[in-house]
Amino acid sequence: MKVLIVQDSLVPRGGSEIVALQMIEALHGAGCTPVAICRERDSSAAYRTPVYEFPELFRRSGGAALAAFQTVLDRERPDLVHIHKVTTPDVIRFAAERLPTIVTIHDHNAYCPGGSKVFWRTGVVCRRPLGVPCLLHAYTHQCASRHPVRLWRQFAFSVDAITALRTVSRVLTLSGCVREQLLRSGLEANRIVVLAPWVELPPAAAPDDGDTVLFAGRLTREKGLLSLLRALALLQTPFKAVIAGDGPLRERCKSLAGELGIDHLVEFRGWLSRAALQSEYTRCALLVFPSLWPEPFGLVGPEAMAYGRPVVAFDVGGVQEWLVDRVNGLLVPRGDVPSLAAAIAELRMDRQLRARLGEGARLCVKERFDRK
Repeated sequence: MKVLIVQDSLVPRGGSEIVALQMIEALHGAGCTPVAICRERDSSAAYRTPVYEFPELFRRSGGAALAAFQTVLDRERPDLVHIHKVTTPDVIRFAAERLPTIVTIHDHNAYCPGGSKVFWRTGVVCRRPLGVPCLLHAYTHQCASRHPVRLWRQFAFSVDAITALRTVSRVLTLSGCVREQLLRSGLEANRIVVLAPWVELPPAAAPDDGDTVLFAGRLTREKGLLSLLRALALLQTPFKAVIAGDGPLRERCKSLAGELGIDHLVEFRGWLSRAALQSEYTRCALLVFPSLWPEPFGLVGPEAMAYGRPVVAFDVGGVQEWLVDRVNGLLVPRGDVPSLAAAIAELRMDRQLRARLGEGARLCVKERFDRK
């Protein structure tokens, strides 16, 4: 069987990129033939499969996108299309009209015009389904663009995306959290399957001699690094924090670290290679996952857990599907900065607790997310 993978980026930084690359690897292992279309790829990577770079497929202009897509379909003649991230739902509909098609949902854009499911004016998580009231919420709750044209485009995209998903064979989600959101927005239950990503399990847990606090992810409002920096400033003992990632809030985060007087203790590393990030998992004492949006899954959490590292996280979205409080990490009420600081301090100071939760973390990955 030949499977065409459609994914915006194949540079292994975020969860969607890693999951798509996992799928390509798994298809090889299953005796299938994967082919990929992307906007960008890792120029230093040696792919074992044909990869087509078609940036036009990931732009809003439907005509050029669909022409590029048809070119690959004609050349490769796949038996199945597996779409991860695209810019226009027309691609989903176009594929489903021609071949059996699966779509994996990695974020909230298909049912949230703002993409975050958070009312940012009050900080409250939105639990309402996609609908016309979303247009009003953008103004009253600051959950999406308030520019009329951009807001309408975002809303139209979400409505069109839900409609397009009704044409495909299956919709995969990484967590039950996302599945519930799709159900609220009208997608049929028999069309949705929860399939969590698998996590590579190292041969043994890393020695518990690390001392850094690790954050890994995009530097955006949703990922909550500003909350983590404020929590770190409350710690009463010396620490070192490593920030692995980049994004539009990088300078704001660096500025806040300076304002809080902890800039000499926080190292901003930018995006790391997979090997470099895995080295940070072995060197850290714990990972902090301070996401403020309903996290669709949060792959870096189980990745750190595979190395025997406990995780401190806000209780949001799909986090509870891999973090059990005081079994493999510490769950903190969403947005509670003092409690986040207390949880970090407790794990840093209590080596026995850290070791016990680290063992539970690795066991969780082995039992639930190991590829085998």
